[in-house]
Amino acid sequence: MLTLDIPKEKVPILYQFKELGFDSEVDLILYAFHLLEKELQRRKELSFSAQLYAEMYEEDEELRFLTESALNDMNI
Repeated sequence: MLTLDIPKEKVPILYQFKELGFDSEVDLILYAFHLLEKELQRRKELSFSAQLYAEMYEEDEELRFLTESALNDMNI
């Protein structure tokens, strides 16, 4: 078990746990950590995907040509 000593005044949303549909402050905090974990995983996957696309772009001359042609056609 992990114990945190955070004054409620520092996290005012904790006062609203019942109005937000939670049984306790702990349930609200656990849900927030769950959302944070999902968001951090999404960012990690997005970063990995961006890296792969960058590598593909770097290695594929035809893809670079097509991209540059499309950009020129759009006057960018």
